[in-house]
Amino acid sequence: GVFSPTLKSVFVHSVQPGMPAAIAGMVAGDSIVEVEGAKVAGSKASAMADRMKKRPGEALVLKLLRASGDSYVVTLTAVASTGMAPANAAAR
Repeated sequence: GVFSPTLKSVFVHSVQPGMPAAIAGMVAGDSIVEVEGAKVAGSKASAMADRMKKRPGEALVLKLLRASGDSYVVTLTAVASTGMAPANAAAR
């Protein structure tokens, strides 16, 4: 749909130093393939956004894929907003 497109992929656009994504080892170019056990490809963008919304202190589990083909899982703990996003993702 127009307001909630079906995702093909989501890539990490950038990672802010010192933030949870950087501490977990995420790097720009990594592909997010699962969010909380749900596959990204074929999911609605709004459903994935809802799964990723966490309050400070809550955990978020992501499965990612590197350009090399290696996959890895990270558990991020949400922090209070500093005005900067801990990781920017680009959906396609």
